[in-house]
Amino acid sequence: MAHKDIAGQKLLVVDDEPAVRRYLAEILTRNGAVPVEAVDGQDALDQLAKDWASYNAIVSDVRMPNIDGLQLAEANYEQHFIPFIVCTVISDAAMALRFLKFGVHDYIVKPVDEAALVTTVRTALDRRGGGRLYAEDETPYAGNLGQITISARLAEVHRVRNWIGLKASGLLSPLEEKKFIAFVSEFLMNAYEHGSLLISEEEKGRLIDDGTYQDTLAEREKKCKAKIDVAVSTLPGEIAVNITDPGFGFNYEHYLHMKEEEMMDRLLRPNGRGIHMALQYFDKISFGKGGSSVILIKKLGGKQR
Repeated sequence: MAHKDIAGQKLLVVDDEPAVRRYLAEILTRNGAVPVEAVDGQDALDQLAKDWASYNAIVSDVRMPNIDGLQLAEANYEQHFIPFIVCTVISDAAMALRFLKFGVHDYIVKPVDEAALVTTVRTALDRRGGGRLYAEDETPYAGNLGQITISARLAEVHRVRNWIGLKASGLLSPLEEKKFIAFVSEFLMNAYEHGSLLISEEEKGRLIDDGTYQDTLAEREKKCKAKIDVAVSTLPGEIAVNITDPGFGFNYEHYLHMKEEEMMDRLLRPNGRGIHMALQYFDKISFGKGGSSVILIKKLGGKQR
């Protein structure tokens, strides 16, 4: 993904160890961000209560007194859904999997490497980015169905994400709308990266690690003529999104039945968690064409996690 610069981004840094907290703040400040320190989860919630909308992301430890990192992530998921980055020594697979329930799939492992922290923050910020797609770009159909066909370009993916938000507007609460778009985006990126540009999960991890991911996306976009079809349908009690790419599909059954041990291993990689996390959000998911087409359904007014 095309990363935003973190300069000017206001980040809440939460850690009960003063030396670690200040070290993280120093890294972020050096890279142009505006860190605000919190001594634990309770302090973080108190600061968010004053002006949560001014924060662009949260970087948090896990084990802290009063309110720990998992409780903070849950409160953020239920109240604000600000991008959340876990910064800790990961040693508990079950704990890490619980973070996924609250929309968290960005991790920094202590001791913290500066480049890894900045890259992870940029990625988390960019994942919530967007653009504008005008209504005339939509192919309207009778009733409640709209469809858009886009080129395999990252800018187009961002714009169609915004269009989905327009279609969902008023059907979900503002908070749930943010979650809905974020989790749909995981499948949009899958259609873009894997289904259209043919970047495998393993290759993406290598490209992120060696710093050539953005350049590779740009080069492959120049040669790619693939199209991605996106349709949104609103029915009584639910909203559905259908995403279809021209690729060969992927082993989606593997993601549906992934074991904790494997997910633990994935937490130490730079990617590979998004689809698994999104699968837990939707009320119904149907794959077709070997995984190159997916229908995502979210109930309206029902259980919203």
